[in-house]
Amino acid sequence: MAINTAASPGRPPARARSRALAFVIGAVLLAAVVAAGFLVRDLSRKTVAPSFKRLTFRQGTVWTARFAPDGQTVVYSAAWENDPIEVFLTKPESPESRPLGLKNASLLAVSSTGELAVMLDARTSASGDDRFGTLARVPLTGGSPRPVMENVRYADWTPDGRELMVARTAGNKNLIEFPPGKVIYETTGRINTPRLSPRGDAVAFFESPVDAGFGQGMTSIRVVDLSGKVRTLATLGDWWNLAWSADGKEIWYAAPEPDAPVTTESLQAVTLSGKRRLLMRYPGILEFHDVSRDGRVLLTRLRRRPEATALPPGESKEGASTRLDASGPVDLSPADKARRALESLRSYERATGRKAISNKRSPSDPAGVDKIETILVGPDTRSYVYYTHNLSDLYIVNGLK
Repeated sequence: MAINTAASPGRPPARARSRALAFVIGAVLLAAVVAAGFLVRDLSRKTVAPSFKRLTFRQGTVWTARFAPDGQTVVYSAAWENDPIEVFLTKPESPESRPLGLKNASLLAVSSTGELAVMLDARTSASGDDRFGTLARVPLTGGSPRPVMENVRYADWTPDGRELMVARTAGNKNLIEFPPGKVIYETTGRINTPRLSPRGDAVAFFESPVDAGFGQGMTSIRVVDLSGKVRTLATLGDWWNLAWSADGKEIWYAAPEPDAPVTTESLQAVTLSGKRRLLMRYPGILEFHDVSRDGRVLLTRLRRRPEATALPPGESKEGASTRLDASGPVDLSPADKARRALESLRSYERATGRKAISNKRSPSDPAGVDKIETILVGPDTRSYVYYTHNLSDLYIVNGLK
């Protein structure tokens, strides 16, 4: 009897079945490897909350802060307690700040070669909204400031630390000059916080009409190149400074998000094509200052705690009058007398550009607003009380993406 060894019709040979099984197992293993790869990638991309390191611990207001060339040292100008504005130096590992001996000077920028651009002898415009003064250069290691130009509001260094970009006033015009003396942009609007790009080929800045009210959504982030070509990237209701990202592809800025209250700030970014993204949301008011080469950020947290200061009748020295959590002044005299005295004082300050009572607590600096909220003058026209707020603490922030 013959034995038929041929495979039955419709049934694959054993070798073919083994190959098919091996293929299926291989495909499953490959899919598992791919899935594991995606899982590891997603785990590595897990969002980590930014970390905050506080750098200042005194009562007062930080006005401007910049990273030094080493990326660790921080240079800032501040008005502490009742002292005039001054320039300080600190490091994250130290709770102390060292004064650089530059009193009545506002920091504008720090160069890659370790030179400071500062503002001296600052004056306030008649409107009280803008401050300008003498631009000076001074080594970070110390020395006497060397004056460069008058009527300057802002300045920033080129990447190589050799040249300065300046924003200054000329009549009713606001100018951006780079190098100083060569106008690349002019406007009758208000220019704020202009910063040179990391490649030195463009300037980013805020611009708003001079008569724009607070939070009216009329401030624009604009960029102008060295040929004078300007474009608008975003429109905001409020702003708290800007800076270029380390790679020069974005402009980072602090501002309320659309439809958010102006008292809630977020750190945001916008590309040169106008695409915006959120970097960090903060339940309060933050003021943005600078970005390091590795993406760390300097910002200040504003603390709105009203503090009353008074010169009582018969006294020769003013002192703190704050009680409990906060204090605000009440009228020391009949309303009409106090109102007339206050109006006269403010008219004097606007007309002369000088600060009478508020010269200590409202330092002349191009960045920021007047911290004096109310001044009430007594019947003798010598005693007074005023209150301030917007005290701030400087932080360095790590972990932003």
